Amino acid sequence: MKRAVYAASRILITPDYHGHSSFNASEVLGRGMAQAISLSYYPRSDRTGGALAVKYGWAMGRDALTNVFREFWPDINAHLFHRHKQAD
Repeated sequence: MKRAVYAASRILITPDYHGHSSFNASEVLGRGMAQAISLSYYPRSDRTGGALAVKYGWAMGRDALTNVFREFWPDINAHLFHRHKQAD
């Protein structure tokens, strides 16, 4: 559980140049700008603050889940695709 929470929290917290934890502005602000730009392709009636908040929330959640998947992929890979070595 600790590994999953840590991996998911990396969308909000990142190490700075000195190795200290700091706010992950590039993820939070960059994802917000990307969602705002993508919203411009929708009809005007669908371009609301609520729609932007929903898209932003889904995108941040998806990024957090991606981080968790990346954290556990080596374990999943070893468990699912484990090959036994043949003795020579």
